[in-house]
Amino acid sequence: MKRLISLLLLLSLSLSAAACSQVPDDTSDDTSAPAAETTQTPETEPPIVYPVDACDYEGAVFNVLAPKWGMYEKYFFADAQNGETVNDAIYDREQFVEKHLGISYTYKLDGAIADIRPALQTSAMAGDHPYQLVLTHCMKDIGTMVTENLLFNWKKLPAIHLDAEYWNQSSNENHTVAGKQFYAISDYMITDPCAILFNKDLIKNFNLDNPYDLVRSGKWTLDTMINMGQKVTSDVDGSGAMDLNDRYGISSGDNWTWSSFFYSSEISMVEIAEDSSMKLTLNNDRTIRLIEKLHTLINGSDDIYIYSYKAAADKQLRIDSGRVLFHIEALNAMDLYRETEVEYGILPLPKFDENQKEYHSLDWSGLMCIPFTVKDPEMVGKTCEMLAYISGETTIPAYYDKLLGNKLARDKDSQEMLNVIFDNIVYDAGMSYFGLNWNSGFQSLFYTLSNLVVGKKSADFASFYASNATKAQAAIDDFYKTVSDAKIG
Repeated sequence: MKRLISLLLLLSLSLSAAACSQVPDDTSDDTSAPAAETTQTPETEPPIVYPVDACDYEGAVFNVLAPKWGMYEKYFFADAQNGETVNDAIYDREQFVEKHLGISYTYKLDGAIADIRPALQTSAMAGDHPYQLVLTHCMKDIGTMVTENLLFNWKKLPAIHLDAEYWNQSSNENHTVAGKQFYAISDYMITDPCAILFNKDLIKNFNLDNPYDLVRSGKWTLDTMINMGQKVTSDVDGSGAMDLNDRYGISSGDNWTWSSFFYSSEISMVEIAEDSSMKLTLNNDRTIRLIEKLHTLINGSDDIYIYSYKAAADKQLRIDSGRVLFHIEALNAMDLYRETEVEYGILPLPKFDENQKEYHSLDWSGLMCIPFTVKDPEMVGKTCEMLAYISGETTIPAYYDKLLGNKLARDKDSQEMLNVIFDNIVYDAGMSYFGLNWNSGFQSLFYTLSNLVVGKKSADFASFYASNATKAQAAIDDFYKTVSDAKIG
């Protein structure tokens, strides 16, 4: 998705100069026509043409349901302007869409992640339609809400242009099952990828390559990050043992963030075949080589400090410590570093190798879905389209400013890196539909890097895969068969 959406211009005004001719004087010897006098009409800006024409739904309610979780609590809803950049951008977005379509935009931000599915079940059983758009977790109940036939097929929603740049194409592709799409991502959604924060002073002090230039040249790879980190690691306190008081090349929590390295390495869990069937695709040479690289780093060197993601702040080693070169972090956690004196920059997760063309970032935020019970799909479609379109002019730029903060606001390089990250957000059917399903064996595979490499300190992927793959593929097949049924979607 693009940070700023180019305005669609369908009408152009052609202004011609009006020339007025004088009739020649019959008594004059000069028979040539006098020079024409012209009057130039001032140029005006062409009108903005939106993807949805203005209309009046006479105050029809468009109600959004979201759990009190993650980004939804901070970056999605606003009741009034308060001078805060993101809040006011959100409020302006709501006001604009309300006026453009003549609707009443409301929301219910309430309950836990696990409450979303019961809410949709209740409305389906009652036959009512209290919600027009529902925001979910990235994995919780995502597959079940499809198989229980609780969701509307986005491909059947009127007034939607899913191929537009303000709709994420990776989401469209990977959330489509048997030709039906029940989840979508547009610029309305604030995505939540992981990134690499780097210490600028350590780069300078150790005479290391400029990481920004490495990204631009395509040489920012996993091996490059590991090799640069090795040059910084040191037993600072001279204790003879590496601990929290020393300096490291890399630091990270021990849990969910590691799964992002599959996707930054262009490894997906599940692929949609040409016949639209779904296949488990994790077992390949690229996966094995990634596991071996990370196993050597994590379990065969002192170059990385890994802490429990539930550990107290003083037990973590983050970029604000000044004692780590590269820190793996979720971008939504940037508020943690508002007051730090450490000069740091932002990078995408590294590519697997230089042969890989693009940098990719996995989104850990939620998904958008439409309840099956909606009574006016056209109104819902128009509203979702306008929310997607106008967000590129309002909330997305405001969120960039929020992430960059005062310290990074003038850092054009970090702004460029954010474009690289957010323009290449990816999704995976496996993560979404099966990522929180322990019984299927798929959840174990999704968390292979944290479970096997970090947790068990092992690189024996063959055994780990064999113990989970059969059940995982069976769960995938059952899901596909159910969704293929004509009664679903």
